[in-house]
Amino acid sequence: MLNKDMNDLSYLLASDKQLKIIVASSDEAFNSVAAEKLCSETADLISSGVKIPNITLARGNTQTGIYQEIAKNPQMIATLSSARFFQLDEVFPATKTFADFTEDEILSAVFGGNIPADRWRRFDLSQGPDEACVIMRHELE
Repeated sequence: MLNKDMNDLSYLLASDKQLKIIVASSDEAFNSVAAEKLCSETADLISSGVKIPNITLARGNTQTGIYQEIAKNPQMIATLSSARFFQLDEVFPATKTFADFTEDEILSAVFGGNIPADRWRRFDLSQGPDEACVIMRHELE
């Protein structure tokens, strides 16, 4: 990526995908826009007939502010309560897993621990990394 034009990141995408970049004046503004976008796209998927939309959570605490924004809005919480969450990053081994961080700091904080077990998928850390990835791929199918 060092030799690529940072204004054209299209080479990172599959041919049928688009890259959308949101620039905001503050973290709070970004969190608000991102929360609204996440919930509106989830609602659109549900309206189009997708019974349980998938939401992936990546490593890092950037998403924490987004979910704190969602926690303030009962309609957003209701929309995301229909989704299934996939924790797609993890560190093997870790003193505090990212899945624990996500569950404690994001999902439980927003949903009060009321996400059914079948809606929260994370790496099975009792397995080795390769086996855990195979299990997760199967879950995503």
